[in-house]
Amino acid sequence: MIHIAIATDDTYVPWAATLMRSVMDHQDDVAFHVLGETSPGVVGRLRTWVEEAGASFHAYDVEQLVEGLPAFDRFSRIVWSRFFLPRLLPGVDRILYLDADTFVVAPLDELWETDLGSCVLGAVANVLEPEMFGHARELGVDPHRFLNSGVLLMDLEKLRAEDPVDRLRSFLERTDVNIVWPDQDALNVLYEGRWLPLHARWNAMYSLWIWRAWAAGVFGADVVDEATRSPAVVHFEGPTLAKPWHRLNTHPLRDAYLATVRRTPWPNPRVEGTAADRLTSLLPERMWFDVFVRRQRLAYVASRLARRVAKGWK
Repeated sequence: MIHIAIATDDTYVPWAATLMRSVMDHQDDVAFHVLGETSPGVVGRLRTWVEEAGASFHAYDVEQLVEGLPAFDRFSRIVWSRFFLPRLLPGVDRILYLDADTFVVAPLDELWETDLGSCVLGAVANVLEPEMFGHARELGVDPHRFLNSGVLLMDLEKLRAEDPVDRLRSFLERTDVNIVWPDQDALNVLYEGRWLPLHARWNAMYSLWIWRAWAAGVFGADVVDEATRSPAVVHFEGPTLAKPWHRLNTHPLRDAYLATVRRTPWPNPRVEGTAADRLTSLLPERMWFDVFVRRQRLAYVASRLARRVAKGWK
């Protein structure tokens, strides 16, 4: 049996359900472990649907567990829930953690059976923008060996021996580095040199398509070609535009993803996008990404200027 952990809340449940449907499309004998701050009605609906499909379902309310841990910008405290898996699942020795914005398009047996050796985690390196290299180095991590936390093959037996929750709290108390990606930053610091790099097809991030040259610098051009031609787990990492439910998303597997959404108990979720996104969508599709990025940068500069002006008025 493959044990899969997913963290979600009520807002993200349609996407978590889409991930679960994609897993069940390619894998038999699965046990889902859902970590969340979800309402009982939503959990009951998920449980009934999953069990009718022939998989096992277990839910864990982590609200009290993550209480007191920090939240950062768009990241809620639920991102810390993966650190509690060794405590929550005392009878499970290995688990595959998948972010709720991933999408399985091939069987997972090969990944599940990966020999981690002396490592505690298996993960895929993140493709960092060059402007974020300084952040990785500030954490003491090689920018080209910076793990992405969206797909984690975890040896729970090894992790239980050192209690990652205690290590996490210690890191958060002592660090003076500006945290950008909460759980990911912590995992990179705590398990530097102790995670096994996996082939990029097991976490085929959106960046493999949109930042191909940078991705080749991390994995090599041949691996990027293999991962984009034959992905196993697609990861729509990043904010807004990267998500397949966003109006401007142009990922080649977006249609397959939305078709899978329609086969869940939440078949008609809202397509996200602002008025500016609707205007951008009137432009040729090849321009969407560049226009979106420029808008985001302008908004960031404007917000910084507004904060400076506000401080001057005080």
